[in-house]
Amino acid sequence: MQDYNNQGNQSEQDKRRKLTDIQRNIIMAEADLKKVTNEKMMIESAMSRTKREIDHLKLGMQAEEQKLKKIEQDMMMKQVEISKLKKQLNSVQ
Repeated sequence: MQDYNNQGNQSEQDKRRKLTDIQRNIIMAEADLKKVTNEKMMIESAMSRTKREIDHLKLGMQAEEQKLKKIEQDMMMKQVEISKLKKQLNSVQ
């Protein structure tokens, strides 16, 4: 009868040990999940920041392209003006 009680106590101790192990594993898994979730949030934040920077750079690039186009048009107008003035000079000589 005493062996039966020892087996019952052993069984209860095994159950408690298993419960404790499982609870510890749950706590560690939750901590790992929190760590990975925080890392995901940091990456998403960095990606969002980078996207905003890219959008800002695109706007800057468009503005520079417009300036360049205007300068090229001004250059062409000046070249045409210089050509006309040279023709006038030749006609006077």
